[in-house]
Amino acid sequence: NACTTGSRCATVAGVIAKASFGPGDTILLGNGTYPSATKGIAINCASNPSKLNGTASARITLKAENERQAHILTSSATIRMLLLQNCSYWTIEGMYWEGVDFTTGSGATGVSVDTSSQIIWRKNVHRHNNACHNTTMLGMSDSSDVLIEDNEAYDYTHSGFKSCIRCTQRRNYFNSRGTPNPSCYPPSGDPFPLTSSGNAYSNSVRDAIFENNISEDVLLGIYTGCNQGSPNQIRRLRYLGNISYATSYGNQDQARGTSENLACSDLLYQDNVVIGSRFTGFSSRGGPANINGVGAVWQNNTVIMTDVGKGVGATG
Repeated sequence: NACTTGSRCATVAGVIAKASFGPGDTILLGNGTYPSATKGIAINCASNPSKLNGTASARITLKAENERQAHILTSSATIRMLLLQNCSYWTIEGMYWEGVDFTTGSGATGVSVDTSSQIIWRKNVHRHNNACHNTTMLGMSDSSDVLIEDNEAYDYTHSGFKSCIRCTQRRNYFNSRGTPNPSCYPPSGDPFPLTSSGNAYSNSVRDAIFENNISEDVLLGIYTGCNQGSPNQIRRLRYLGNISYATSYGNQDQARGTSENLACSDLLYQDNVVIGSRFTGFSSRGGPANINGVGAVWQNNTVIMTDVGKGVGATG
């Protein structure tokens, strides 16, 4: 078909294959369920940069025609629901992304923004990830300048949303809703523990802002793993006005190993609230590095009803 409102493409892949859009265009997905095995969305803008990339004044938008009614469902152990790669000035809005557990494959069944910049991720609903593997609801790899706002994530294990260089995550809501650890995890050779967190961070995250997010019924409201790559890769992160409710740890930064203690620095926790934490409101394990006199600063935060009575905890 012509892939127009009057003559719609049968699949999202059909639109991408035709490359029948360009800067300033909006791709509308109609109501319905789109299985990823046959209708997964793979967009690599490097194949035709002038056509597939938007501009600062003419973004390309992929959105549900009716919010939350375009349902992308995982139906393959190897095909992501969405892989947005080498792209700039895209907006993804109003979609419903749902994962399923698969014991086979690499676990690549989620949504990923790779090597991209100037992306807006807005008003999407995420439900479940592939809990049989160390996966995340929204992945980031080597991306920068991404705005992630007004999204929701439910019924998941491990990580909610990853971050990136100059990412801003704001007004997002995370709730695992008591999703249990599945018997299929961990797969053979996978050393990672199964946890759930609202915001978590991938390699080389710096100059990022996390504000006014809400995490409920997860292990870690906000988690910063200070072990990602060479020294000083994770630095200048700002956590402002976030709420963690009924978590085990409200906020935690952790140097996970003996050789990575310089991989995290200049963290600011300000005006955050932790309610009903089971262990510690704010926890620093191993401690972020004190580089140029700046490690972590906690300022004007509130902890209420911590079960073991630790508002702030730190270990060497």
